[in-house]
Amino acid sequence: MGPRETELRRAVAGGDDAAVQETASAWNRGRGQLTDVELALDTARRYVESNFGAETRAAVMAAFEQARANVSKRADQMQQAEQALRVAAQHYTAAAATLASLGPEPTMPSAPHLADMSGVE
Repeated sequence: MGPRETELRRAVAGGDDAAVQETASAWNRGRGQLTDVELALDTARRYVESNFGAETRAAVMAAFEQARANVSKRADQMQQAEQALRVAAQHYTAAAATLASLGPEPTMPSAPHLADMSGVE
């Protein structure tokens, strides 16, 4: 077995592409929850616009806008993480398929038995 095959066997050992896909799905669900928070902030902002006095409204609107921007940025980061995890799972699946195509790991040849060597000088 060559060094590349050894490297491939080490990289694939103990991996689980399904677990990586599930983690990607969890990041996607988290992103969805942040999107819901962003929508709730927009709804609250509309309420503030029509029900608060000018001075208070400006301060609350600025706070809501900052919170919305932070939530939006984090949602974008979560989407990037999800995509990276999905790509990693695809690469793991491809590596595992390549490894499977190589067949089982070779075994060491057994030592010759002394009885088999009778008559050999």
